[in-house]
Amino acid sequence: MAQDVSNANMTSMLLRAIFSSWYAKIAVLLVLAAAAGAVYWNRESISLTATSLEEGVISRLGLGVVAVALWLVVFAFALFVNQSLFRHYRLWLASPFLLAFLLGVLSFFAPFQGPLARFTLEGDITLGGTVGYAIAGEIVWLGVLRVAAVLAVAIAIASPGLAMGALSLIGTAFLGMYILAMSAGGAVGRMFKSRPKSDKPNIQSPSESHSQGRWSESLRETMELQEFRERTSPTSTWEPRSEHPEPDLDDPAEPPVVEELAESLERPRDAGLNGLPAYLAEPKHPERRSAFAPDPVPDSDDGNGTVSDEVADEPVQDVYEPEDSGRKFNRLWGGGAPDSDGGNAHLAGPESNGGNGRMMSMMQAVMGAASWKRPSLSMFVDASEGGITQEEMNETAHTIRETLGHYGVEVEVEDAQPGPTVTMYGLVPGWIRRQKQVNVTDADGKSKLDEKGRQMRTRVETKTRVKVDAITAREKDLSLALRTPSIRIETPVMGKSLVGVEVPNPNPALVTLRNVMQDRDFEKMRKKAKLPVAIGKGGSGETVNIDLAKMPHLLVAGSTGSGKSVFINTILSCLLIEKDPSELRVLLIDPKRVELTPYNGIPHLLTPVVVETDQVVSLLRGLIREMMDRYRRMEEIGVRNIDSYNKKSPNHMPYLVVAVDELADLMMTASVDVEQALCRLAQLGRATGIHLVVATQRPSVDVLTGLIKANFPSRVSFALTSQVDSRTILDTAGAEKLLGKGDMLYQSVDMSRPERVQGVFISDSEIEDLVSFWQSTPRGPMADISLEPVGGAEADETDDDDEDVEGRDDMMDKAIELATRQKKLSTSLLQRRLRIGYPRAARLMDQLEEEGIVGPSDGSKSRDVIIGV
Repeated sequence: MAQDVSNANMTSMLLRAIFSSWYAKIAVLLVLAAAAGAVYWNRESISLTATSLEEGVISRLGLGVVAVALWLVVFAFALFVNQSLFRHYRLWLASPFLLAFLLGVLSFFAPFQGPLARFTLEGDITLGGTVGYAIAGEIVWLGVLRVAAVLAVAIAIASPGLAMGALSLIGTAFLGMYILAMSAGGAVGRMFKSRPKSDKPNIQSPSESHSQGRWSESLRETMELQEFRERTSPTSTWEPRSEHPEPDLDDPAEPPVVEELAESLERPRDAGLNGLPAYLAEPKHPERRSAFAPDPVPDSDDGNGTVSDEVADEPVQDVYEPEDSGRKFNRLWGGGAPDSDGGNAHLAGPESNGGNGRMMSMMQAVMGAASWKRPSLSMFVDASEGGITQEEMNETAHTIRETLGHYGVEVEVEDAQPGPTVTMYGLVPGWIRRQKQVNVTDADGKSKLDEKGRQMRTRVETKTRVKVDAITAREKDLSLALRTPSIRIETPVMGKSLVGVEVPNPNPALVTLRNVMQDRDFEKMRKKAKLPVAIGKGGSGETVNIDLAKMPHLLVAGSTGSGKSVFINTILSCLLIEKDPSELRVLLIDPKRVELTPYNGIPHLLTPVVVETDQVVSLLRGLIREMMDRYRRMEEIGVRNIDSYNKKSPNHMPYLVVAVDELADLMMTASVDVEQALCRLAQLGRATGIHLVVATQRPSVDVLTGLIKANFPSRVSFALTSQVDSRTILDTAGAEKLLGKGDMLYQSVDMSRPERVQGVFISDSEIEDLVSFWQSTPRGPMADISLEPVGGAEADETDDDDEDVEGRDDMMDKAIELATRQKKLSTSLLQRRLRIGYPRAARLMDQLEEEGIVGPSDGSKSRDVIIGV
């Protein structure tokens, strides 16, 4: 205790001595002034960073951020002020589970208005955030059980005795309920089994048997009739294989089926056809023969007047599929059944617009999908690949070992893996050898003396392993010795305990699309993948292939000339080779007007390549409507994703791929609308077959917001200008050291760190040949998908420009109305209230100043609103 007091006194005396000097005070003032200046000059980036951080925290925790903050405050208080609180260790161990329970409960609520809407981002997430949503899950009743289980674990940790008592009570209650249910079930079973027995044999006449069993027979036949009607209803997903129209069981102009039901009661039960009742398999009226039964085969006549039955022993084709039980329809989706022509729309002919015509067109689309002709790889270049020679690899390995040895770092080059652009050299750290003198002792541990009585000493060598930091610290020295602008050092590599050094090759090899797609690995992957894409070759020369359906969305970043647009062209070209328009449709957005416009005219396009930014929001909303419509169709037949739907339904849904070449330009024009649309598509689009490929050359925090990054787990980064941009896109450094021209870092959702890949190069002539092939290919069947606005209000909203002809922003009236309710007005307030981006809010502020509504700018302070507006 006394030592602590003395240390505190010495520290206070030292501080008083330092700050008593005028030089120290001036230095402190200069440091504070420099810090204030740095904050002032970087206020915009600090504000954007704070906003992005706030959105990221709220998106993950929602309202639970309050509980987490309180927990952190209590933990800090216990850690620094009152450490005796840690004696209640059970409560501290149970507190994370209590927080998880609270987040799970909050995830059941998602208000989009009111004071809590801020914690749900206006309804985009729940009050529990993504963490609470992960705890509770999608199914409500299952989420309640999971949350209750978390609470039970918390109670068990905090109070084991109470938990054991509650568990025993619940077990006793369940055991009592089980015994009671078994007793009641046994009593009911005995009651139904006890029937009076007669000494006489139970022989009944046919009339008596029919009179006693008419109720059960009628009930059974009525149930079969109801089941048949459900199979042939217009809302059923089962479609007849015959070309004949389905019968109208409710048509009053024909004899009712009930009469046939009464007649069929005398027929044997095995008179049915393929599981249908006999009165439906062999109808009384031939003109009302069911569409499910095959046409009657005329009896053959041998010419002598003798008629022979040749079809009695032939097997009948099974046209009844019991697993297709009928479509489900939710009455809350709209008024009436899905068919707009009423309940009898399925009886219309193929030439009408009824359900049967749509069914025939859908079946023709499915059967005719093979009519599309696929392009051949022969139209692509098969360039001979170069690479690094063995002599060059040996020379580079010798230079690395010698350069590090000059600085006292001993290494051995154990392995080298050549790639198309870089070669990975695996280094084994050596030893640091030191010499020291030690006393010589005998077997008993006593020191030995020489002839003169002095202590005998000898030299001993000690070795310690070279640290990895010692190798990475010589990165610039290695770059200088190898005459290369940059190298990358990673550890471990090649699946071994090696330090990897990536050195650029003197003559990079060309990676073509044809070479990668003809590789055995791609041929093996394409058999299982839904959307196979060949993106390039890895550092050791292996092909790198991805399934875009498993990504499920891809975020691409790269500076000008780094290969970003070529990468998007590679993805599109590979998909156009593998999938025809009946399997894949694409939506291309190209604000630069030159990168994706060559694809105009191919049948895969949902709409011509979008080059006007004011049309993007409308099309993205149309894509959201298509996504929700797909969810409704999947719910009708009880499936969870597009693959299951295409297996059960004849009306196949194609995959939809959206490619955006420059996100920064869209975020500058309509940041809020674009961000919300992209995030919603990314969150819900995977199950419906909608996948996004978004690229940008400016990966700053105002373009790649926290919500966008959270919903795009797979990333690709080409060469960037700074380490900050690399951390923004990949959450790690390294992209600033890439070489350009297709050199990229690829990180999928299941990878712990990015992988270096040399991207595929595809020339403009190859793209033109591919587009010409699809333009000249005869049109086959494909689904009709419309992204046009369904209402005039939305069309008017999306068609209006942000600014009219005179340069006045269309949000000016709302900004004036907001200014009249405030005493001071700032750009950030306009951003929040009008839900617009910073550039547009700044322009609005300038226009308000020009019209005399707000005062002049005073630095970073809010502007005064002039009275009398």
